Amino acid sequence: MATVSASELKALEECLLNVSGKVPLHVRFRALFTLKGLKTEEAVSIIGKGFADDSALLKHELAYCLGQVKSTSALPTLESVLRDGSEDPMVRHEAAEAMGAISSTTSIPVLEEFLSDPEQAVRETCEIAIAKIEWDNSPEGKQHHAEEQNAAPVYTSIDPAPPTSGLLKGAPKPEQLSESTVEQLQAQLVDTKLSLFERYRAMFALRNIGTPAAVDALASGFSDNSALFKHEIAFIFGQLLSPHSVPALLEVLRNVSESDMVRHEAAEALGGIGTPEVLPHLREWMTRDDSPQVVKESCQVAIDMWEHENSGEFQYANGLETAASVKCRSKAGLDDSDRLFLKLLVLFLLVADTVNTVFDFLYLYHVLIQHFGETALLEEADWLFATDPVITGLIATTVQLFFAWRIRVLTKNWFLVCIVTALAVAGFVGAAVTTYEVGRTPKFVDFRNFKAVVILWLTSESVGDMLITGILVRFLCVYSLVLVHLIIKCLTFFYRRKHKTGFKNSDMIVDRIIRVTVQTGLITSIVAILDLIFFLADVRILYLTLRISNNQAIQNPGLAHWNAPYLQLPALQAVHQLDDE
Repeated sequence: MATVSASELKALEECLLNVSGKVPLHVRFRALFTLKGLKTEEAVSIIGKGFADDSALLKHELAYCLGQVKSTSALPTLESVLRDGSEDPMVRHEAAEAMGAISSTTSIPVLEEFLSDPEQAVRETCEIAIAKIEWDNSPEGKQHHAEEQNAAPVYTSIDPAPPTSGLLKGAPKPEQLSESTVEQLQAQLVDTKLSLFERYRAMFALRNIGTPAAVDALASGFSDNSALFKHEIAFIFGQLLSPHSVPALLEVLRNVSESDMVRHEAAEALGGIGTPEVLPHLREWMTRDDSPQVVKESCQVAIDMWEHENSGEFQYANGLETAASVKCRSKAGLDDSDRLFLKLLVLFLLVADTVNTVFDFLYLYHVLIQHFGETALLEEADWLFATDPVITGLIATTVQLFFAWRIRVLTKNWFLVCIVTALAVAGFVGAAVTTYEVGRTPKFVDFRNFKAVVILWLTSESVGDMLITGILVRFLCVYSLVLVHLIIKCLTFFYRRKHKTGFKNSDMIVDRIIRVTVQTGLITSIVAILDLIFFLADVRILYLTLRISNNQAIQNPGLAHWNAPYLQLPALQAVHQLDDE
């Protein structure tokens, strides 16, 4: 049994219960299954709190996990859900099934109360759950559970019914894979004269066989009138993960006259199977206007499962990592709705950077190659050179305003935001006026006539970069002292820091964000300061070199290639680093 710290458990709780209001459903599912794996009373208590949510799909899964934990402390919660007539029948049925999984004889009287419930799925589930508890306490059941302690089961789930007697233990024997055995079990599966419990036993026996013939036999059950029965077949296909079941599952998902309970289970099974052809269907039904809410949500979860199956990740229930990620995303103010904006922002900066770089090289080509030896051209600027300040200023201002927005989200401090914004705007004004003056006064020797404007431009950029870096580092490190921002950049890593996350993995993420912030901000600031110094010293060749270098220092670290196919700003690096970790 895994153990977690109190802070990790708290993070899982906040993730599952969506305390921030920004946690995607599929991330909450991962937190749920992580809690399920803990199998502690604290985990049971946290899962029980989730029934206040609006999502029937999530509550259905909460009930399932409580049953799989098999803790009697969950019974009062499950009984309360079952008794709530206003609750979605899918959730009530799962609560009854979970009571059967826990298999306490004290649950039998409660389940018997609902054998005549108006909802077919609820009364059928109660019938099966009672039979399951009685079987568990029968001589056959007790013997099976005693032998099970020393066996390695093929499927670790607590099923609503045990497989047919001959297929109770482990993988089936060769003689049990015969065509006649499958046909016999199929006949039992579809025989409506038998009790649902006996038919379920045939269903799970076919699952244990798992051959294509067994899959076909199971698929024949989709013609039954019971939504509960069909939903269990879809669940089993999700356990088998057989591509052979995909056509049958897709047919169920696309059938708009089918019960939502069945379609949702088919969607999740398809996500678990993870073959390429299922993804377009999951995306379609996640967004279609006529798709029921539970089907939409199941497709969202299924897509996350599909991505997991195709990612090489070892563990789906990695809620400790995702909870830390969500916590950091929440701190960063990142929301999924930001993504289009972020992409457009990066696209704009990439285009602006490309245009500026092309203009720089065209100017150098024109002066040094096309008109080689014409020294007069080296003494004045043309329109290509004149565009450099305004484009560079536009890029720098855009980046700094983006950081100002993030600082507002992180610190809630409007004073800091106003300072950063003022410096960004001042830098752009200085850059724009510099472009105007260069166009009006092209002679390099006359550039000193508008020195004040250039100083405003370069100083605003430098101070803005240093201030932004200092604020971000201060926010991420509790014991960082923001007195002199440039000193912080150089000395931050020598301080003993206590990060706010409480997680080792998250601390590593925060360290990486700090490194990115310090490296990019420091390099840009240093180059801008040197640029200003050489301009004031009138070291022309060095100034021209630094002027071109400063363009790239501002732009290229910010557009550094990271995690193809995206190109990211430093802030976006931090955001996506948190998202993917």
